[in-house]
Amino acid sequence: MFVIVFVAGLAWTITLGTQSFAEGLGVWKYFPVEGSPRSSATVHAPFWAGLLIGGDETDFNKSTAKVDDFQVDANEDQKQQYERFVVIKEACGNLFISGLLSLPAWLVMFLNGVKPKIAGRFSRFRFAAAPSVACIYFVVIMVGLHRMNAQHVKRQLKYTEIIMENRAKRPQKPTPAPSQK
Repeated sequence: MFVIVFVAGLAWTITLGTQSFAEGLGVWKYFPVEGSPRSSATVHAPFWAGLLIGGDETDFNKSTAKVDDFQVDANEDQKQQYERFVVIKEACGNLFISGLLSLPAWLVMFLNGVKPKIAGRFSRFRFAAAPSVACIYFVVIMVGLHRMNAQHVKRQLKYTEIIMENRAKRPQKPTPAPSQK
């Protein structure tokens, strides 16, 4: 039991570090970047400074405030739907960055470590085809994961905005006047 808890804790810790690294690289996002792209006149901290200590949190804080506003009056179904967006976004983003970071290991394995095990006339063709198919498969999966993460970054916040707009359109129930005794 201790080994399972230890491995699970280690995996969770590694995932958090990987997620943070990807966020620092700009590959992984919690929320969509609001507004127009920053002008070139804006002075930015060097890339490595933002990667190591974090960057500007202004947009993140605004988005977090929107989510908090959404959560106040959200019913259980709405909270559950919102959480689905979060889970899909995080899973796809984490798988994408993990795959991206593991790419060098896969390339070394395919280029150096794999030897054809079948003798015969077509063994060279089969050996060449397997890594090619695996690379194509890897690229397709990576594009899909990155796309799914990017979609759910936007969908998650858009969902909160839709619910809040719908709430604002509903007529408010009158508050009963306090009874006087």
